[in-house]
Amino acid sequence: MKIRLTLTATFVVLASMYMSAGNTVPEPDFTLPLEYSGEKYSNGITEAEYTSEKGVCHNISSAEMMVFIPETAKPASGYPCILIFPGGGYSTIHIVDAGIRAAEFYNSIGVAAVVVKYRLPNGNRMVPVTDGQQAMKMVRKNAEAWGLDQTKIGLTGSSAGGHLASMLAVHYVQADPDAANELDRYSSRPDFVILVKAVINRSKGGTMRNIQGENPDEETIRWCNSLNYINDALMPTFIAHCTDDPAAPVEGIVQYYSGLHKAGIPVEMHIFNTGRHGLGYIDRGKPMDSWKKTVTLWLEGLGIIKK
Repeated sequence: MKIRLTLTATFVVLASMYMSAGNTVPEPDFTLPLEYSGEKYSNGITEAEYTSEKGVCHNISSAEMMVFIPETAKPASGYPCILIFPGGGYSTIHIVDAGIRAAEFYNSIGVAAVVVKYRLPNGNRMVPVTDGQQAMKMVRKNAEAWGLDQTKIGLTGSSAGGHLASMLAVHYVQADPDAANELDRYSSRPDFVILVKAVINRSKGGTMRNIQGENPDEETIRWCNSLNYINDALMPTFIAHCTDDPAAPVEGIVQYYSGLHKAGIPVEMHIFNTGRHGLGYIDRGKPMDSWKKTVTLWLEGLGIIKK
């Protein structure tokens, strides 16, 4: 039986909206506000946060995580876990379709899931990246208490969340065993990464502008492009994309794959001919829907989950 702790206003609003529409939203086991051990960069957003009836969060200036534990039997070493970063062009977050539905899928294959409602950058690149790093360190810190396998904690993101996931893969923070703050004694390095229709270095919409700012300097542009930081210390990566994606140009993710391959990192990529920007966790009745079966086999091959 799942233990329910206090649910945040975000989830309560989502649940009431979806139930009134005749739908259901999987309920998290518990939610937590993000903890910060270092500088908490401000995004300057002062407007009130709200969630639309379609499950899209706006004006996010306070970060939190929703934790979903599988109903399946817990492995002796604990559940593998994945942190989920939904997309929304860094101007919103699609918390249901790209977050909670993703958690529902990963729970179904025996993977614990943590949906991260990160703060929007509003032109400050450090805001969402810091949130992602802190979220990973929090999960590692609480792994034993939550019944997780400390050696199998990965992350995934879609669209702008995929850009954030690629940034967290290359801009991770090493553990400092002597740190005064306990959180800093844990690394933010993921053990594996799954990128879904990820923006990498350019986008048709405002994704890159929203994280870089209106007039970014060269250092900001370089730092926000994960291609510039690929090295042989990165982690196994799975990529799913569509050739005709108008929002996240496929050329960027192909370059990312090539960079990982050249660095000797285990990487698997599946690019579907059609599907545009619809690749995700809701089936569309198209060949691209098969990516979820493929990523399941990939996780089995890595030994993250059992066959």
